Amino acid sequence: MGAVNDLVKMGEVQYIGAPSVHAVDFAMVHYYAEKHGWTKFVGMQNHCNLLYRDEEREIIRVCNKASGSPPLAARAPPRRRVMLRSRIVNFSGVFGTPFEVKNTVSKLSKIIIRSGNRVDALSCVYADGTSSGSYGGTGGQEFEFELEPDEIITAIDGVQFSTNKGRSSWKYGGLTLEEGAPTEFRPKYDGQEQSLIGFRGRFTEVLTALEPIWGGLHEQSTQKVFAASPVGGSGGISFDMLSNLENQSKAILKTIIIRCGRQIDAVECIFHTAHGDKRSGRFGGYGGTEHTFALYEGERIVKVKGYASAHIDSLQFITNTNRCSERYGGGGGSPVEWSPPKKDAHLSLLCFHGRSGGRIDSIGPVWATDPTEKCLS
Repeated sequence: MGAVNDLVKMGEVQYIGAPSVHAVDFAMVHYYAEKHGWTKFVGMQNHCNLLYRDEEREIIRVCNKASGSPPLAARAPPRRRVMLRSRIVNFSGVFGTPFEVKNTVSKLSKIIIRSGNRVDALSCVYADGTSSGSYGGTGGQEFEFELEPDEIITAIDGVQFSTNKGRSSWKYGGLTLEEGAPTEFRPKYDGQEQSLIGFRGRFTEVLTALEPIWGGLHEQSTQKVFAASPVGGSGGISFDMLSNLENQSKAILKTIIIRCGRQIDAVECIFHTAHGDKRSGRFGGYGGTEHTFALYEGERIVKVKGYASAHIDSLQFITNTNRCSERYGGGGGSPVEWSPPKKDAHLSLLCFHGRSGGRIDSIGPVWATDPTEKCLS
């Protein structure tokens, strides 16, 4: 289970399932997954048909409580199932043809999505009548989310849209599968109301990556923010330091405060703003020893390294002057490394998001444009 969990964390596998096994074995697997914070099975290919219904006594009841139970006929040869997350996370996919669609002159008026168990295709229609065309395949059912003339999309939760009028679309994709980890996208406040104006991503016969593009109707040169996918376990509750900043586009990371022993117990950031220094608040517990990594004037963090397992074991920071922090934490876990995307190499670390309780269970960096520089996007 540990090896399979590592494959999920690496992005090599999206979901894991099981062949037909005894109910006690399936229950034990879920017990150990919960105990260690590992990825759980989302379904089982069990033998069940009109001639063979023994599975209904125990295993299907366990599956209904723990995951799903896709039936597999007793005489049919096993087939490989590919299960994709119903919520596409960031611009993280590496497969497929890249695309980008946006309109900085006319308002977004309609989004058309094809989806079933996955998000198959997407297209945008704007108020001036222009259309992006469809990116993706022809599978699934077609859905339309149409906006009123004075309505704009102000948040995306996975593949679900929320507007400034409190209205939400359906959750597209994953109609019969357990949903993937939710990821929320919001425009970054810079004194002006921002809304969704388009998307960029990758596609094959389905969408393999998706990232929203935010902006005003006539202005696209707002601060660019990229939240990398977090790594670690699923314990604790989610946190987002970005939400504690009133004006993210004017903030510069000044200091990182780490509490650690054999693991990362807590993280806090201090920002320099036009109104003085602001703190993100501490996320995590009170264990370990406090360490501080302060940045000099003009110095930015451009790489984050660490080790992670069911929690964050260690972190280390590298700046644009090639200065390295000490390695905070212990020596367990598997190595991880983050840098800004190659196409956005001018971004630097602003803060973090992830999950925490009595320790940092998972973490991901948030990269942003330096407010002292002109946005290059």
